[in-house]
Formats: sequence, structure tokens, C-alpha cells
Amino acid sequence: MDYLLNLPRIMNTNPIVVQERMSIDNTDWIHSQVQKKKQQSEPDDLIDAHQDGIMKGITRHERVLQAALNENLIKIFEISEKYFHEVKNNLSPKNMYIKVHNITCYESLIIVNKKKYLNRSQRAEAYEKMRDINNLIKSEIFRISFSFKTESENLNEDSIISDGFFFKYAPKSRKTQ
Repeated sequence: MDYLLNLPRIMNTNPIVVQERMSIDNTDWIHSQVQKKKQQSEPDDLIDAHQDGIMKGITRHERVLQAALNENLIKIFEISEKYFHEVKNNLSPKNMYIKVHNITCYESLIIVNKKKYLNRSQRAEAYEKMRDINNLIKSEIFRISFSFKTESENLNEDSIISDGFFFKYAPKSRKTQ
């Protein structure tokens, strides 16, 4: 045992190098001098440990935010799709797009038949259904707004996308047609 404690002096080197030279692969055994040396952290080691902790915290925070975003996207897709079908008789919607303002705030743009949209009673009924949906989902952590745009020959989908409406409603029944 005394031999092991004196080994660094005998080899005229520090214990960390001794450990490397001895090729101690078993993590259950470590030279006490090496352990003492490792416990004495350099300022750079402390900074590195601090930065590692921050990065682990950021990564955890990012995972939580990603999960919240995914959950809210599923909600917005379901709510928008439901509303799309509810106003089918009133406004004959043609397409629908979704814009993400942030993790909690979303906007749904519905392209509707111009003639039906200009009919006051049909439009009023569609807005009433919109208010009902907004009242049901009233929440501090999730908000949705609906807007309408009438279809026309000049309607440019690229313009809609450039306005931030990156998600387009594409039901499977339409894809096969």
C-alpha cells in the first residue's frame, strides 16, 4: 500500500499520468492521489461545468417548448378542421391555412366562396360559430383567431405562404382527387 502512495514520487510524475500509464480501466478502483487531484478543480473546469449545466438546462427547456408547440399544433389543426367543416354550408370553404405567431397564438385563414361570404346572414352565422369556438377554448396558454379571404382569380398562394401561413389544410380525400 505504501508503494502505491509513493508511486507518483517514485515515477517522478503526477498521479493522473500514473493512472494513464498504469492503464486502470476499472472505474471501481482509483489511486487516492489521483482522486485528490481531480477534486481540486481549475477555474476553467468550473466554467466548463457551469456551461455544461446551462446547456443541459437549455436542452431540457427546448424539449418542454417543443412538446408544448407540438401539442398546440395538434389542437389548432383539430379546431381549424372542425370549424372548416362547420362553415361548409354557410361559406363553402375552399382552402385553409394556419400561421403560428408563437407557441400560444395561432391564426387560421380560410379561403371561402365570395358570393356566399357577401351574403350577410351566412357570414353572420359563420362568425357566430367562430365566437362559440373561441369561447370554448378561452385560455391563457392557447389562442386562435380565424379570418376569411374570398377566393378570386388573383388569389396567390405564394403570397399567403409569404405572410407566414405555412400549414395548408390538405385532407386525404382531396389528395386522391
